[in-house]
Amino acid sequence: MAWYYGSDGSTSGFPTCKGAEPPFYIGRIGAGTGGFENREFNVATANAAAPPQTFGYWDLEGPGNTPGSMTNTQWGTAQAQAFVEAWQTGAYCEYVGGRTFFLDSESGNSGWNVGTETDRQEILIGALDYLSNVDNVINEPGAAGVYTSPDTWTSFFGSYTSPYPFVFWYAGTDSPDCTQAQTQFSTYPQASVGGWKTMIWQFQASNATDFDITPYEGYWLNGYWKPVQA
Repeated sequence: MAWYYGSDGSTSGFPTCKGAEPPFYIGRIGAGTGGFENREFNVATANAAAPPQTFGYWDLEGPGNTPGSMTNTQWGTAQAQAFVEAWQTGAYCEYVGGRTFFLDSESGNSGWNVGTETDRQEILIGALDYLSNVDNVINEPGAAGVYTSPDTWTSFFGSYTSPYPFVFWYAGTDSPDCTQAQTQFSTYPQASVGGWKTMIWQFQASNATDFDITPYEGYWLNGYWKPVQA
């Protein structure tokens, strides 16, 4: 199996084991429906990956931040719309050409400490519904993605299975090097969430730098990952 390697967030550079294959980079370009986050986007790393292999992620905010004028589903949709607009015209649009749009869903994001499981599901549904049709917005093929862990998924969304396809980016595994990351990616028992397989495996090197690995299956070097159903 061919493997591709990358990095994310504020990480500088790529793992030394990346070999000759083109590396990829995923950086944060915003949150909620306003502003951008420059503390988790490394311009030098994005330049080294080049725009087709540079992707954006967006902090999805929870029901505690749902405006009074919106339903939770509308709040999820509005955040996804803001994400795509930032990809098109925001502060980092010249660097980000990759067309998988990753929703960062983790407990550190704002607004997730209140509400019910249904409330949280509705936000995710609104966002994924919009991004699953992103082709029609950006006029070229794209895909939705979700950055989370199985534990967080269960905590936020319970046993929800998504009818909307997404690329699962597995957050925060403890693989110390590339060889073990390959093995764990292939054998870990919780290798899917919401009905969709892991396509990107985030692992930490010995210096706590965030690196990522993906198999060739599902990763299209023309700008996006293909969701794979579990």
